[in-house]
Amino acid sequence: MVGVALYILVIVFALALLLLNKNRIRSNIGLLFMLLAYCLFYGLSGVHSSFSYEKDVELMNLKYSRENSLIFLGGISTLVSLLVSYLSYTFLSKHRYGKSDCLMQDNGNGLVLYGWLPLLFSMFSLYLYSLQYGGIAQALSAAAMIRAGLYKESVGSFTFFKYFIPIFLIGFSFWFLKYLFTKRVKHLFYFLIYFGWGVYAFSFMAGRTRFVFLLLLPLIFWVLQVRKVKIKSIITTFLLTLTLVLGIVNYGKSVFVGLSTDNYQAHEVKSEESSLIGYFTHRVYANEVAWGRFIELNEVYGFNDVFFAPLFIIPERLTGIKKPDSISYHTTEVLTGVYDSMIPPGVVALGLFSFNVVGLVFVSIIYGAIFALFDNKIARGNTSSILYILGVLYWFYYGSSGDVRIIVNSFAFFIPVLFFYYGKIFIFRTMRGK
Repeated sequence: MVGVALYILVIVFALALLLLNKNRIRSNIGLLFMLLAYCLFYGLSGVHSSFSYEKDVELMNLKYSRENSLIFLGGISTLVSLLVSYLSYTFLSKHRYGKSDCLMQDNGNGLVLYGWLPLLFSMFSLYLYSLQYGGIAQALSAAAMIRAGLYKESVGSFTFFKYFIPIFLIGFSFWFLKYLFTKRVKHLFYFLIYFGWGVYAFSFMAGRTRFVFLLLLPLIFWVLQVRKVKIKSIITTFLLTLTLVLGIVNYGKSVFVGLSTDNYQAHEVKSEESSLIGYFTHRVYANEVAWGRFIELNEVYGFNDVFFAPLFIIPERLTGIKKPDSISYHTTEVLTGVYDSMIPPGVVALGLFSFNVVGLVFVSIIYGAIFALFDNKIARGNTSSILYILGVLYWFYYGSSGDVRIIVNSFAFFIPVLFFYYGKIFIFRTMRGK
């Protein structure tokens, strides 16, 4: 039961830090989600793993035996990571309150940049992506197989446009904020258009968690408009987030499996069952295995894939450069004996695998620092804050995966946005200088 005690302590520690900072959560939304990440991905999953390990051995095909010493080291590592991330966040955060009513301060260009260009670019990306698989119908029917890496037909060279599809979330957020401020029916209508497109577009990506974003983003923006955040609002936000994530993660896969062939449905039965007993427990097990490999073999991974991060977006056939396998392959192999990319390590195990305690501290500093940098940008209180609030949400989920390939691909849609946004600023300043 040492694991239960340690991971309950993780939850208590994270919630205590949350309550300690309750008066500035509205302008420090990144801090909220950083603490939520440790609660959900490690605290609750760690407690769950203490009761589900025997089932996980069968359902996840685990090839290692848990030892109390490794459980203890894994739990302590999580507590250290939480503390270091919090200190990193605190050191870099400017601790100032943002003015949520300034989020919609934009000129006419903002209406185009945030209101409609994201939808058009998302449609274009989806169309181009679907062509690589033979068209809209084929890409949709094979979505789950494509995501699982089981699609064996030949494909085109521009499949990476899939990563630009979520760009519509910017317009989705923009129109919801507009509606919150104006209460106009037309802004609600525009938001619902984006919501409908989001359900349709995310179906092609077959990722259950992405649908959480469609429900979670409006909740975040609603919280940001609350003039005085109360403990009740914080607890409500936490519970709703937890319910959304667990509900969609646990039951969403059957929808995508239903779109695919009978062979794929048979292949997915076991994995669907496993998702019902703890979707994130593998991150807890990865911490323990990382310690075991270091103690027994003095093994370090050394951030091997980080230096090739930009190449993960572009297919090898376009660059001619062979991309390294991400750390998920290594994690899956040491946990299951199968060399595949099914299991990302999580942010704690990424550090432990890479350089043990030194790596743990380094990764934890980076994890907390990026949340702080996003919050500092949000605190400026202008329309571009939408981008950084999206960044918080993506860093919360994909950043915590500990896999550079997943992180880079997930944040890919920010590239064209930043290009347009900062390009507009550069052109405006150049013209004003003349």
